[in-house]
Amino acid sequence: PINYDTLPGTHIYIAGNFSWDNVDGKPCNGGAPTDGEGVNFDTWNGLAFTGQGVVTNNILIFNGGPGLLTSGAGNNYAKIYWEYNTLYGNHKDSALPSCTVSGDLQFLYTSLAEAAYNIVATSAATGCANNAAYYALSVANSDGTDQVHDNFAYGLNGQNSVIYNSGTFSYGPNNTLGISPAFANPVDSGAPSCGSYANVPACMATVIANFTPTNAAAA
Repeated sequence: PINYDTLPGTHIYIAGNFSWDNVDGKPCNGGAPTDGEGVNFDTWNGLAFTGQGVVTNNILIFNGGPGLLTSGAGNNYAKIYWEYNTLYGNHKDSALPSCTVSGDLQFLYTSLAEAAYNIVATSAATGCANNAAYYALSVANSDGTDQVHDNFAYGLNGQNSVIYNSGTFSYGPNNTLGISPAFANPVDSGAPSCGSYANVPACMATVIANFTPTNAAAA
């Protein structure tokens, strides 16, 4: 992202989307796949970007890479907010490069990023080409200014959250860890066909129902 003005407030807003089955395809010019996320704020520090970013109320499932990712060097100019998103079964592409740690919701080299009120559940215990441990929540190489609080996160084998090389960072209050949200029917829905529906929510009603938690605490 680059600056087109210097006005305060949100400049990039991603809300109400369904993002699933994304992959980074076959290698291009000999390079291995690196992406395939549900939503990725990539290289957020581009040209000292000062516009706030918000990702809210999305369903991000069965993607090749993490469901939500910020990657690239940190940004000390504007905040990122990830709120009220539902993530499940991401990071399913075994062709992604080897990694040290990864997560379904991951802050990687970030500053001033905040994740709150998200529901995150994994469907695999490992990811990346080297089968590294895969977590629901992951903060790696943070400068200590990130915040992760009030989330509902469930990782297989107790891999609910991880901190890697992030100095003074610690997870904030009220995260519920290690309890499954018990989604009603967490299955991959296949390609959409919405031509006969009046709007996107009507077309996606089954997906919304499938990923509604039956665990009262998560609901």
